[in-house]
Amino acid sequence: MQYLNKVKENPDIANFAPGRIYNMIMKYGNTPIEDDLKITGYEDLVKYNFFDGKIFGTYEAIHDIMRFMKASARRTETGKRILIMVGPVSSGKCLSSDTKIYNTEDGKFYTIRDIVNEKKSIKVQSYDLNGKFKEIRVSNFFKNGKQDLYKITTKKGSVVKSTKNHQFLTMNGVMWI
Repeated sequence: MQYLNKVKENPDIANFAPGRIYNMIMKYGNTPIEDDLKITGYEDLVKYNFFDGKIFGTYEAIHDIMRFMKASARRTETGKRILIMVGPVSSGKCLSSDTKIYNTEDGKFYTIRDIVNEKKSIKVQSYDLNGKFKEIRVSNFFKNGKQDLYKITTKKGSVVKSTKNHQFLTMNGVMWI
């Protein structure tokens, strides 16, 4: 009964992780994009203020992700089509040290380099083995030395720099670089 009273006071606590992420981003609002900057298929393009000053030149990619997050928050089929970085539980994900990671505790982005060098204790959204998002504390840091990086560019122009032993969850299943 106590849980139901808490849900009655704050219905957001009953949301699944995608709903919480979507609401977290949307609480910052959005700003219209000038019509002459929009391309075909993006007539409804907006700038999400949550990412302002953190991620640049990726309005279309972020807009696509937000479409999926909205669908996922509403538990529709389209919401299951998000690109997710995959790796064994509690393992490094083999990304470039300049990759920005979102800390769900303070709402700020930090580079992997800063997290490791400063031994920051952060929480991130993780995708568990049951196919659910959950918030976890980063448990360990690994410096794997210098390795070749591969630049992965999505159809929408988002870029991820990763080592060759990194997996990605795509619309076609888990794939290696």
